[in-house]
This record gives sequence, structure tokens and C-alpha cells, in this order.
Amino acid sequence: MVSIVIVSHSEKLAEGVKELAEQMSQNKVKIAAAGGLDDESSPIGTDAFKIMEAIELVDSEDGILVLMDIGSAVMNAELATEMLPEEIMKRVLLCEAPLVEGAIAAAAQSMVGANLQAVAKEARNGIEGKASLLCTAENEEVESLDETIVTDGKEINITVPNHLGLHARPAVRLVEITNKFNNKVSVSVNNKPFVSATSISQVGTLGAKQGDTLIFKVVGDEFLQFEKALKQFELDNFGDSKEVVVKKEERKKPLKISATNNDFIEGIPASKGISIGKAKVFLNASISVDKTIVDHSLEEINKFKKAVKRIVLETEEIQHKTMNLYGSENAEIFGFHLLLLNDKEKLSEVENLITENHFSAAYAWFRVFSDLEDKYKGMSDQYLRERASDIVEIRNKVIDEISGSQQMKITLTEPSILVVNDIGPAQTLSLDTDKVLGIISKTGGETSHATILARSLGIPSITGLENKIDIIKDGDVIGIDGSTGIIYLEKIHPKKIEELREKQQIEEKLFQESFSKAKLPAVSSDGVEFQILANISSPKEAQIAFTNGADGIGLYRTEFLYMNRETPPSEEEQYEIYKQVCNNMQGLPITIRTLDVGGDKPIPYLGIPEETNPFLGLRGIRYCLKNTGIFKAQLRALCRISADYDISVMFPMVGMLEEVIEAKALLKEVREELDAEKIAYAKDMRIGIMVEVPSVIFILPQLAKHLDFLSIGTNDLTQYLLAMDRESTLLSKHYSALHPAVLNALSKIIVGANAQGIDVSLCGELASNPKATALLSAIGLRKYSMSGPVIPRIKDAIRTMDVASNREILKDIVLSSTLNEVEQSINA
Repeated sequence: MVSIVIVSHSEKLAEGVKELAEQMSQNKVKIAAAGGLDDESSPIGTDAFKIMEAIELVDSEDGILVLMDIGSAVMNAELATEMLPEEIMKRVLLCEAPLVEGAIAAAAQSMVGANLQAVAKEARNGIEGKASLLCTAENEEVESLDETIVTDGKEINITVPNHLGLHARPAVRLVEITNKFNNKVSVSVNNKPFVSATSISQVGTLGAKQGDTLIFKVVGDEFLQFEKALKQFELDNFGDSKEVVVKKEERKKPLKISATNNDFIEGIPASKGISIGKAKVFLNASISVDKTIVDHSLEEINKFKKAVKRIVLETEEIQHKTMNLYGSENAEIFGFHLLLLNDKEKLSEVENLITENHFSAAYAWFRVFSDLEDKYKGMSDQYLRERASDIVEIRNKVIDEISGSQQMKITLTEPSILVVNDIGPAQTLSLDTDKVLGIISKTGGETSHATILARSLGIPSITGLENKIDIIKDGDVIGIDGSTGIIYLEKIHPKKIEELREKQQIEEKLFQESFSKAKLPAVSSDGVEFQILANISSPKEAQIAFTNGADGIGLYRTEFLYMNRETPPSEEEQYEIYKQVCNNMQGLPITIRTLDVGGDKPIPYLGIPEETNPFLGLRGIRYCLKNTGIFKAQLRALCRISADYDISVMFPMVGMLEEVIEAKALLKEVREELDAEKIAYAKDMRIGIMVEVPSVIFILPQLAKHLDFLSIGTNDLTQYLLAMDRESTLLSKHYSALHPAVLNALSKIIVGANAQGIDVSLCGELASNPKATALLSAIGLRKYSMSGPVIPRIKDAIRTMDVASNREILKDIVLSSTLNEVEQSINA
């Protein structure tokens, strides 16, 4: 007989389906269940080795039919099959049939002696009985075509390659690619009406899944260039990392959401961690705007445009901060927001409602984006449905700006567990993590952007609770477990709260043990000691860095002091904030970078002129030397703080010796002023520069006479060396700090600095890559600076590596001519 394997993310579900199928086959058919993970803290997921063992357990000469639920179940079943001995692998058939109905039908068919193909066919037909009973029929509402949509241009077809399909990030990249070329482009999938490929609101609602064919109709002079860019986009897996996708697919998905007065509340576990505290109920996240007719449409249009412009600037600042703290993948969340805010289709819709219907700006915006929210909520794919929360956040932020209200602002006066209808990613980032003990929400999912950021911030989170959350009242003491999705109310379950508190104490003890190890020195197995520093943007991040075992601060980005305000911070304000950072680091050394603006960091009130190429214009030290009033105020604050704390000052974007000489001359002026005022400062405060501009590599001996240290910023250095915009989707495949040209430059900088006797460190994203750490250790780099939460992992990696062995590996890598060769050598 044909045997059957049941693969599910849930062990209970797999065993339950197995039991049903065994009853159907009167226990005559060999059936095995391969469900869940052997991890008590996160048991939901699939394991290729467990699936392989199940197949071997029920191996049959007649064949083995494997039925799977969703996501990583399919991928791990394929992987398990590939790991089998060839003689067994030939007998395995992976079947796309529905799990429960398919298993029952397959078991019945196998019991009567049918062959593998017949059993599979019966499994696929398992759903038909239910469909006929329910008289299921599909009725799709077809939207009317916009007359501007291209339907008869040249055609390009690409297949959706990535596991999550055309979700927010690939949709953003696709719109960006389309807008780079002088064409008119429409796109369709699965016989749906064509939509504008330049509109994120339309592209994002296509709902294209892996394997679907996107059909583009193109009219324009740059057809061939656009076609080439699309094909490259397809080859690049739509920019998605396969490793990241697997992790997302394997996240825990509970089968039910339930709550009664006698039971606990159970939702979707979104971010691990246990928390107990008072509930702060904040249920006004959904803003409603009444239909309002106005007399002065032009005034409303100006109000609407001004509000959108303001939110665009605010979102750009949030995106930049997210990029620095949590990496490019998290920052891309706000790329989706920016495309929505700049979507010409939607902006035109709003403007037309104001001019033609005389609606108020707030109501017109509310109506257009509420319709878009409904489209996302109605999509069949859960991952795409969860993007609705991003639509809501953008909608509400603009309405807040138009009306001057603060309905979106979440302020906590004491440590609390936040209870919300929904929460957006920008709101999540704005929370005071000292006061947010946890987040529970009615709507959302494990892949919502707010959830992703909650995990990055280490905030326990449970979502998808629907109306079951309503039994929680403001001020109730509750306990949440972000690993299981369970919530207890103290007034109903005081004993459960105590059990949860004990579990929390055990986890806290394990956490402290883990981080006590993180605070130990990073010494390689052959006795080479390294300094692992942190990149920060605020006093709070300094505290996180210290907890994570940072040996100091390698980069304090002070530009965030200047953002989200109308005037520069005063000298006194800066002094107090620098003091907080120093106190949070408890005496460890701190390197503070002076104001770095321009390029991708515009701050409107600073008066940076619009430039054809802002990355090659007035940015970093160049801006400061042109605006000495702002620069000297910062230098005064830094000198004053140096009197009591171990700080170093670092100038950004230096490209020539003249800039260092001029900056040090201003610093000398400041010191003379402080002397005259009898204000103390450290006369031996160390001075250094960021190495981001390639010209610095060729004047290291000259610079070394004026400096105490160098800090390599690999993000910009790579961008300038390769002449590639690091944000460009079209070039992402080739942009890498591991490119031989960049590695050669890094080697010259590190060797050159060591020869000149000045310190050198690295503070770009490359510092967070353990393999790069090993490679650079062989060149002679001993200082690395990175995001605080990454530090324990990098320290662990250093403790297991051997620098002498790394030097042997380096010999092969220096012979590499291409990025691909370097990556193959590192991964070997």
C-alpha cells in the first residue's frame, strides 16, 4: 500500500490529521506525522530532518505520499526529500492537496490498493465533496479600467520568484524600477485588470504570489532598459533573502483565538518575552472623519499638500534612523510609506475630491485611504492583508497633521502593557521602551511591520486578538507571554500571574547570565584581544549598548539631536544629552561624531540647498565648515563634556587634509573662548575622522600627523568606491563591502593606519558580519563598532575564531577578482 506522511507547523494538528486518516483506513495504511519543532519556547514550525525520518519510517515500495500545510512545510518537505537516499527519494511524491481532506481521501484510496498516482489524485479531489455540499461559486468583482492604463503596448513577462510574493518591499522596489525609466507601464496578474505600475497603491494590491506571472504592458522609448531591469529584479529574487523568508514562514501560528471569563486569552505570538504590569488601553488608533463640504477648495488643497510634505520629511527621518539602528530590511518598511505618500494616483484622487466635490482635505484623504485599506484587508494573502496597518498609519498621520490634533500620539506616564486596536511601525519606533512593557493588539499579524519592529526592539508582543481584547480594562494587571500568545488577567487568574512571574524571573536570570558573558572581553582562541564598540543615536541606545556588553561607543550619531524640530539644539541642550550618554556608559570611552547632514539626511531648517547630486555636495564636515555658528556650538558642548568624561571627537565625510586643518582651527578658537570664560575642558581630547571618501586612502601619512584615530564607514566608502547608490534596487546585486575593490581599500587603510601608529576601527554594516570580522582580523583590524544588540553574537564569534587560521584564508581571498569569488571563499 501507498504510505502517507502528514507535515504541519503544529505537532497537535499533524497528529490529529493522522488519527483521522488512520480511522478512515481502518489502521491498514502506514501513516506518519511530522509536525512542529522540538523547541519548547517556539514549537510551531517545520523541521526537514523530522520530515525525512517520518518518510523513512513509513517507506513503502508502493510509494510515499507527502501532504503539507503551508509556507516552510513545503520548503522543508522538498529539502527532506533531497536528503533521502536515492532509492527512497524516487518513491516520494509531494502533493499540494488540502491537508485534512486530502489525507482522509488518500488514506481511503490507499486502503483499497490504489497506486501512488491514483492516491494523489484522490487527495487533490478531497475538497470537492465539501464544495458541492456548500454550492461554492466564485464571483469576482471586476473593476473598471482607467482610460490611462496601457493595454496594448509591448509586453514583458516575469515570474514571481520569492516565497512571500509581491509583498510590500518588492512592491516598493518594482515601483521604483518602473519610475526610473521614461515609459508608461501597466501590470496585471492572474487575468486581473491592468493597473499602473508606477502606483504603489495599485501594485501593492495585485496580490501576486510565488510562481505567478506578472504581465507588463509598456509604451515608451526606454522599453529595452526597463525590460533588462525587470529581468534582473526577477533574478535577484525580488530582493528578498531566502534565509529571512524561511524564518518568517516558520514563526508560530496558533490555531485559535479564544477568551472567556473562565479562560485565558490567546492570540498570535508576535515577539518573545514575558511581561507583567498594568494595562494601558489606547483604542483610538482608528480615526474617523465626517463628510464635510467646504467653500474654499484651494485653501484645502494647500492644507493637504503641506500636511503630506511634512509627513514625508518626518518619515524620511524615521527611515534614516531605522537604517542606522536596525538595518536596511527594517528601513524598507518606511520606503513603502514614502511611496504611498508620493503616489501620484492617490494624490490626484484626493485633489479631485477636494476640487470637484468640495470635500474638506481631511475627509478627502480619509476617504481615499480608507478605500485603499479595504482593498488590502480584502486580499486573499495574509501577508498582504497585514499591510493594511501601514495604510492606516499613513492615513491617520496626515489627518493628524491637517487637523493639528495628536490622536496618533501614544504617551505613557508609567511602565505599562499597551493595549491597542492596531499600531503602525512609526508609532512602534516612537514608543519609550523604558515604559512599554509589552504590546497587545486587536488586529495585525506575525509579519506586520509593527510586529517586525517590536521584535527588533525586544518588546514582548501578542496580536490578532480581535474583540477578545475587550475584557481588558485600563489599569488591569495582566501578564503576557509573547512566546505562546497567552494573556492572563490577575483579577481572574492570580495564581497564573504568579506562575508567569516565576517564569519571568527564571528567564531574567538566564538573560543576565547570557549578558554577563557578553560583558567579558572578546579574545580569540589564539589569544588576540578585540574591542567591540557600539553605534548609537541616543542616551537610551547607549544604555542598551552597555547592557549588551559594549566596550565603549565607537560612533555616536549626533545628527538625530537636530531632527524633528524647527531650530538647532542649543549648546546647553547638547551638553545635557551628551552627559546622559556618558553616564549610561559608566566611564567607558565614547566617540562622538559631529553633525553629519546632507545627502540622505535632509533637515529643512538647516538651509541645505537643493543640489543635482546631494551625495557629492554640501554634507558632513563641508556643511559644518560653511555654518560655523552651528558647528562651534556643538564643539563647545563637546569640549565641556570632555572635562569629566573619556570622549573623542570625530569629523564626518572628510575628503582632504584642508578640511581637517580648518576644523581643528575652529576647535582651537572654541578652546580659547572657553579659557577666557574659565570653563574646563580636556586638552588631550582625541580627534579623528570618518574614512568614507576614497581620497583619504591616498593621503593617510599626511592626515596621520593631525589625527589620533580613523573610523571606517563602509556604507558610504563602498558607495563612493563603486560609484553605486546603496539604495538602488537595480544595483543591489553588485553593491557589497566584500567586493575586491573595497577589501583592497580596507586593507590599505588598516595597514596604513597601523604603520602610522594611529588607531583604526570600522563602524559600517560590515562590522555586524561575523565572517567579515574574521576576514578583517587577518588584515590587522582590532576594533569594530556595531548596533548594540549584535554585540554578544560578534563577541561569541570572535571567541571561537583563530586569527592565525584567518590569515591563511585571507591568502586565497586576496587573489579573488570578483565579488562572487570572495563570497565563495568566505562561505567555504
